Order: sequence, then C-alpha cells, then structure tokens
Amino acid sequence: MATRLALLIAAATVIAAGAGTYLLLTAPSASTGGATTIQGVACASYSTSYTVLATNSGYNDSIHHGVPRNHWPILCAHQGDVIEITVLNRDSVEPHGVAIEHYDEAGVTVPPGHSITIRVVANERGYFQIFCNVICAVHPYMLSGLLVVTS
Repeated sequence: MATRLALLIAAATVIAAGAGTYLLLTAPSASTGGATTIQGVACASYSTSYTVLATNSGYNDSIHHGVPRNHWPILCAHQGDVIEITVLNRDSVEPHGVAIEHYDEAGVTVPPGHSITIRVVANERGYFQIFCNVICAVHPYMLSGLLVVTS
C-alpha cells in the first residue's frame, strides 16, 4: 500500500528541471477501464524514448497525417518497458497539453516554448489514446495519437 501511495504521489509531482523543462513521473490511472480497441495499426519499430512536437500543425505535424481519421503519432513499446515521452511545445502563443489513456488521463499542460517529459511503465498490453487536454486552435488534430504496447 505504501508503494502504491508513493507512486500516486509521484504521479502528481511536477519537478522543475531548469530552462522551463518539467519532469512528470506517472503511475497508471486508477479511473481507467483499460485499453482502446483498434484495428489495423501495426508497429514497424519499438522504442523507449520518444519526442512529440506540439505546434500549430498538431502533434508531429498530425494535421497532414489524416488525423482525426488516422492515428498520429503512433508510439510503440513492449510490455514492461519504461517509456519516456518528451513533449516540446514549439508554439509561441498557445499552451498545449498531453494525456495518455490509462496512464495519465488528467494530463499535463505544456506552456508555449517549454517541454515536459513523461515517464510511464507500459504495464498493460493494448492501444492507448494520446490526446491533448488543453483546448486550442488545432485541438481536433491533437486527439488521435496512439501508444501501442505489445508483448
């Protein structure tokens, strides 16, 4: 119980790490029902470290990748991996956010010109939506990211 409490406290802690960069360590959200069911998404490569650019073109230029009909970006990891996702807000005007189904559904806000690094343990296999939790001008193009966790 003490370990779970420590993880939950860590999930809510944002630590300043110089030059406007923040670190958020997340534990799985207690409120989720699990993974999203998705057909036709395959991973060509896997990693434990990803960079997501939030701009006026969405996440990693998602506006030009068929979003919201298609998923973009797609991040792939193996179950048990510790995944580090750095979100860089390259927008000079608007804040953007990032949330991950099952792992951090409340999400975090990334101020203009700043970055946030999220670390999650891929404890459950499935497809988990990555989405913006801050309403902005390109919000509809930041709702279809995907974290794919396989064995």
